[in-house]
Amino acid sequence: MLEIESLRYELVTVSEKVGRHALVAEIAKISVTYLSQIRKGTNVTLDSSQNKELMSSLITIYRKIGEEQIEALTKALK
Repeated sequence: MLEIESLRYELVTVSEKVGRHALVAEIAKISVTYLSQIRKGTNVTLDSSQNKELMSSLITIYRKIGEEQIEALTKALK
């Protein structure tokens, strides 16, 4: 499996759990449509360093948002 596809799998897994796609797109300075295409595998398919950096950046954004959601939930439940 190509590294870009491994990253896409991770991106899809994290994005399904976190949601907030519009916020991720806004932070990444890309359109929601483009983000959707990346997640579906119809765009950013070439296994290049630039594409891998973009994919890694998106994963990081989703994770940060997810961590913030967990923190907010934890505070609310205390």
